[in-house]
Amino acid sequence: MNETKPGIAVVADFDDTLSTSNIAHMLLRRFAPEALQLYSGEYRSGQITFREYQERCFDAVEVSLDEMGEAAAESTVLRDG
Repeated sequence: MNETKPGIAVVADFDDTLSTSNIAHMLLRRFAPEALQLYSGEYRSGQITFREYQERCFDAVEVSLDEMGEAAAESTVLRDG
């Protein structure tokens, strides 16, 4: 018999329909708060695009993807349905 190993599921929730909060924002508040404050202001004032805002903020994160994944899994609440 060929056993199937559990896999990894990746879910992208770009418009907050799956979760009750914005996961990216939560991760940035936790792991790159200074960058979030700086670049969100630049984004809101039109100095940078949303893509630049996201890239710059996440470039400032100094923890591993595993640590971010664990933080997201621990604090994310999924919507019913």
